[in-house]
Amino acid sequence: TFAESEFSRINAERFSVSSLPIVVIEDFSSGVDGLEADIRKYSPSVLIYDYFQASKWKDPDSVGEKASAVRKFKELAQKYNIPILLFSQLKRSTDKASMSHLKGTGELEELADVASFLLCENKMIYPRIVNLEILKSKYSATGIIKLKFLCSICKFEEMEAFE
Repeated sequence: TFAESEFSRINAERFSVSSLPIVVIEDFSSGVDGLEADIRKYSPSVLIYDYFQASKWKDPDSVGEKASAVRKFKELAQKYNIPILLFSQLKRSTDKASMSHLKGTGELEELADVASFLLCENKMIYPRIVNLEILKSKYSATGIIKLKFLCSICKFEEMEAFE
């Protein structure tokens, strides 16, 4: 449910967003193997894959099959020189982020250039306080970045912008 001011903001941005070069493909049946054809067809500057566990698997319990897919993503990123953001489901065993919470394969941890987690501090307040936890990075420091998540407009803002 949007407030009138939020609806006005969304409506005002509609045309600028619609002109962005964004292609959404919702086809979980092709899996990672069909992805290269889409990369050649659309030539994206960034690829966002949401989400890894929803891919088509011959054996959904096969760690080896998922490990092979992670390697394929890495190969595609290098071959086409594009960043690939690979979203993954986490095991829900704790509120503390850990690389062992990546569900399905250790290859996600091993081959990722950057691994980060979004964890809510308190789900009962608005805007929600969210920790962006950088657990691994080849390019920068690791640590926690505090964000506010504005649910009604699906936007993250740094905490400092509010303090």
